[in-house]
Amino acid sequence: MKTPGSTRACTLLLAGLSISALAISASMEQAPPPEEQGPRATRFDVAVIKPMDPKIPNMQFMFGPGGTFNGAKLTVKFLIEQAYGLRAVQISGGPSWMDSDQFDIKGKLDGVIAEPGSWKGAMQKLLAERFQLKFHMSTKEMTAYALVVGKNGPKFKETLDDAGKRGRARGGRGMLDGTAITMQQLVEHLARPVERVIVDQTRLTGKYKIKLEWDEESTPAESGDAAPSLFTALQDQLGLKLEKRKLPVPIMIVDSLQKPSEN
Repeated sequence: MKTPGSTRACTLLLAGLSISALAISASMEQAPPPEEQGPRATRFDVAVIKPMDPKIPNMQFMFGPGGTFNGAKLTVKFLIEQAYGLRAVQISGGPSWMDSDQFDIKGKLDGVIAEPGSWKGAMQKLLAERFQLKFHMSTKEMTAYALVVGKNGPKFKETLDDAGKRGRARGGRGMLDGTAITMQQLVEHLARPVERVIVDQTRLTGKYKIKLEWDEESTPAESGDAAPSLFTALQDQLGLKLEKRKLPVPIMIVDSLQKPSEN
């Protein structure tokens, strides 16, 4: 896994997608360095949305210095997943084009990305204002993973806000290194490799320093690997467990959605 070369870059590229043109397979967003810290972004000051350019070979979803955003070949369903921290199975209703039509988006946030995931509110407003997204939430019982604390307790430390720590995280295939991240942010990162909804049931409400390494290619049943499976790594390195259960899972039901006017 390669991370962005510039320490000023604040980048999110979704793993599991071919992004060879950027020579990056996956990474999480990183908080801006001190010289770029400022007002937390709450909306897009400028956002240009157009039908996707067929000349662009791969999907892109990237935040850069100064709150710039560059996205290519993005479906609205994908944007909803990222903005609300959902998996596709948690989104219901909406027009058929929501999961097929692709858009290119270039934007500029009204502030900086102060901590992991702090761009999501701005993305939610973009969906409401430009795509006229309206929805309501419900719950549905389905098979999911519960993230719980093991019998010996967690093996990681809390990062105190009064110590001046802001959320920072980098990760990708088989690794996560984060400071001052929440359990919900950990859940969102873990949901991709396990390919199932994860519900946080740890009852841990602080912000934590998390370091985790695992073999992305292994399965829970495998043993003797050079690196452990994610399930084993969670227990051995963090003192956490993923338990498969029938759980009430939040579901977004899309009531209405419109294609944006081209600009």
